[in-house]
Amino acid sequence: MTAYFAINAGPIRGQVIVCWAAFGLFHGTFAAHSAMVVRAPSATAAGRWVWAAATLAAILFVAGDIAQYTAIVGARWSPGQAGPAIPAALATGTDTQIVLVVAGALVGVAGLLLWPLRFSARRERLRFWLDIGIVMAAGASVSAYSFFPNSGKPVGATLTALLTGPAVFMVGTLAVAKQLMAPQRAFATVTGWILGGACLAQSLASALGRHLAEIGHLSWLLGVAALSSLLLAAASRVEVLRVGHRWTGDTAPVRPFRVLPYLAVGATNALLVWTLHHEGLTHRSWFVIWGDVVATGFVVARQVVALNDGRRLLGALDVQVARLNASLAERDRLSAQLEHLAYHDALTGLANRVLFRRHLGAAIERGGETCAGLTVMLIDLDGFKGVNDRHGHGVGDELLVMVASRLAACADDGDIVARLGGDEFALLTISDADRASALAGAVVDAVGRPFEVNGKSVRVGASVGVATCGAHRCVGSSSDASDLLRAADAAMYDAKRRGKGCYSVSAR
Repeated sequence: MTAYFAINAGPIRGQVIVCWAAFGLFHGTFAAHSAMVVRAPSATAAGRWVWAAATLAAILFVAGDIAQYTAIVGARWSPGQAGPAIPAALATGTDTQIVLVVAGALVGVAGLLLWPLRFSARRERLRFWLDIGIVMAAGASVSAYSFFPNSGKPVGATLTALLTGPAVFMVGTLAVAKQLMAPQRAFATVTGWILGGACLAQSLASALGRHLAEIGHLSWLLGVAALSSLLLAAASRVEVLRVGHRWTGDTAPVRPFRVLPYLAVGATNALLVWTLHHEGLTHRSWFVIWGDVVATGFVVARQVVALNDGRRLLGALDVQVARLNASLAERDRLSAQLEHLAYHDALTGLANRVLFRRHLGAAIERGGETCAGLTVMLIDLDGFKGVNDRHGHGVGDELLVMVASRLAACADDGDIVARLGGDEFALLTISDADRASALAGAVVDAVGRPFEVNGKSVRVGASVGVATCGAHRCVGSSSDASDLLRAADAAMYDAKRRGKGCYSVSAR
């Protein structure tokens, strides 16, 4: 239909009649589809409010179309009447039609503007309004440049052009941009873009209508106006499909980064370059310049907010990383503590039976057939039960701690001292026969000296069994470790049989 008007097909009166009949059809479709959206079960309460306002606006549009069509049909047209001779009001709208269209536009825009904005944080609201400011500044410069007459127009005509063109365009732009960038929307994203196109086309028709009629391009005016009405009908149809679950659309919350403000700034910069190149520094160019300056100012403010948000997020990330590092360090500490508890005696801090067997097995594995000198000493305390019976288990525990300290003092670096359980201790060392005997004697002497425990003098003895891994016996198996422990155990009981308080060396 737009092409029909663009090629100026047919008599102008026929074009005008077809145009306003099409307006009524498109606006009626808009009203019917908007009402269907309001009645849809899936529509939200706020969405119903917006589309109820759209329905009322469409009804007012239809009423204006009917009034205009009646005026066109009832008018007397002379046979030669064509082009500029046509009364402008019959083509662009009578006073009644204009009042009804303005009322409908105000109702529709009010529905969009009153859409509630629900932001989760104050900074999110600030980012939103800065983005709106960018779009509005860019839109103001573009619309003012497009609608402002070059020259030769009186002040009244200039003000009328600004009010009917940029004012309508800006209000519509604000309403649509708010919907497109709001956290929640009353319609799908594609619907918003279609409505934005309808708003732009209608603003062009409102601002340029009488001018196009005067210069003989009335068909272009009719085509733009018809396109605007067609886009309204298309937008409502998209929403009918969406709420009917035949097309899901895009109603998800918008991302923090919005493309629309940057598209608006890009359009303003492109217009500025084109204007300065083709027109130079004219009074219309200043609209673009100041619009670009204001939009750039909003962009800078938006980037400052984004940088502050980034810095705040980095600070929060640093805090979280520090907490994570602290948690990992605590985990490592607890893991080390648990491992220590698993392999060490809780009372004395010495290696326990499990760790002692692990060290013994590892030493045999490393030594293989050359592990001669690997010596195990099993140490059993003599008279420890009597200490517990006379002085209590508290004194007995303190005595075990002191015994462990003396045994550790007897051992060299690399030797392993362990408490196997109860009053039984063990020592693992690598030495020759003479040093092994000397070490066993030192253990007997150290344990045999009196202990001062809680003000009491306590004496115990030590029976020590010594077993050394012979070169011809150790082949690196777990059975060899068990054999060595059994040999040391047998030697320890041999020392007890010999009168306690001494050591015995296994003949293994």
